[in-house]
Amino acid sequence: MKTRIDNGGVTIVFADKPSDAIRSALKASGFRWSPAGQVWWRRRVTGAADLITYLDRMLHPDRPDGNCWNCREPGKFRPRGAATPVLCDACHAIDLAHEATAEGGR
Repeated sequence: MKTRIDNGGVTIVFADKPSDAIRSALKASGFRWSPAGQVWWRRRVTGAADLITYLDRMLHPDRPDGNCWNCREPGKFRPRGAATPVLCDACHAIDLAHEATAEGGR
């Protein structure tokens, strides 16, 4: 999957025909197929990064997001979605404990 984001919108190119689930996600997000350009496109850029991350996760479910942002342990995932830090299980548990403590103090 290759993407291009510019002022005119977003285009996505797949090497092969995407699965029904991916095509449904594209259509639900306002993308349309361009037979002439052989690309999926939409004019709005807003929200495209989340969709692109979601599609990448569908295409590569076992690929980690990167190193943990706290302890730098490699090969970890984003436990709360596309726009959140990459955390290992231990750091994620610490993060949840801090949130629970903060909410209990209100």
